Amino acid sequence: MLFLDVEMPGKTGFDLVTDLKRLNIQTCIVFQTAFDKYAIHAIKNAAFDYLLKPIDPNELREVVAKYRASKDTSILSGRIDELLSHLNQHKKMRFNTRQGFIMIDPAEIVYCQADWSYTEVYLSTGQKIVVSMNIGKVGDLLDPERFFRLNRSVIVNLESIAAVDRKSHKCVIWSCVICL
Repeated sequence: MLFLDVEMPGKTGFDLVTDLKRLNIQTCIVFQTAFDKYAIHAIKNAAFDYLLKPIDPNELREVVAKYRASKDTSILSGRIDELLSHLNQHKKMRFNTRQGFIMIDPAEIVYCQADWSYTEVYLSTGQKIVVSMNIGKVGDLLDPERFFRLNRSVIVNLESIAAVDRKSHKCVIWSCVICL
């Protein structure tokens, strides 16, 4: 938190704000001055707050309390952004469910099967997850280099195919058989 006077020897507080922005330094700036004519200019320069001299101790406490509250919110917001960044780095994908959403690594998906307007997602762990998205929307999310739509009802992870029987029109995926 930077308490900054508007009129200073050599430079104005606004000049210092310009220098900080040019150096890509982000800080919370509270202008303090004896002149209320600078208030609009301070707001345009993204001031956190503006205090008139002589500074009232109660106003100063309010500004610090407001800063602490906003800092807590921005820290939480930053943590959420960090979490989403980590999820994106790990290539997990978001699939909507009836309760909210679930993050799944596409490498864990063996195949997906349509169930009306829902899709059953079968994972390499043996788990089946029902997502509240139709098979078309699920297919749009999946990488076409890695997944193939066998028919209107099934999308298969190409890495999980063990065998294909052309004569009987069957695709063997590890321990299960899908009829084409």
